[in-house]
Amino acid sequence: MRTLSDIVFVSAVRTPMGRFGGTLKDMKVYDLASFPIREALRRANVAGDEVDDAIIGSCRQAGNHVNPARTAALKGGVGQHVPGVTINKACPAGMKAVSLATQLIQVGQADVVLCGGMESMSTIPHLIKGYRWKGFRMGPVTIEDGWTDSHDPIADLSMGLTAENLVEKYGISRREMDEFAADSHRK
Repeated sequence: MRTLSDIVFVSAVRTPMGRFGGTLKDMKVYDLASFPIREALRRANVAGDEVDDAIIGSCRQAGNHVNPARTAALKGGVGQHVPGVTINKACPAGMKAVSLATQLIQVGQADVVLCGGMESMSTIPHLIKGYRWKGFRMGPVTIEDGWTDSHDPIADLSMGLTAENLVEKYGISRREMDEFAADSHRK
């Protein structure tokens, strides 16, 4: 079994941040993710056929077809033999993908794993819940914004409100948040 010190990142690439509803609004998340995937492989001098698996986190998958991680990997140049899996663990989905990739390498099930996260908040669809089975012949129909479907059903809180609660609980200043965000983007 390999140890953590045997595992290395050979490339890391990200897309620029886009504005909500901006120039990237019409791109499917897997199309957007295919660009940094292709570039990461190029920088690492890794052929797409050398990749054993692809694990990519994405928490807002509605409208992005089945297994958007595999679609992104294929469009990014990995071989057809690569299975790929999309992980949904809400906000830390990308980090969970990295953790799972590490485990595959540790136990010898893979040597090269493409891993990371992808999201496009601009492509979250609107929803007509219940329409498939009930149909609507007359009267008003409610179309919901998929954004409103992003709260935790147990705590009944959105991630935004959760963040505000943590800011208050731990006394995090706006400056500290901005510095953390800027540092995160530099990585």
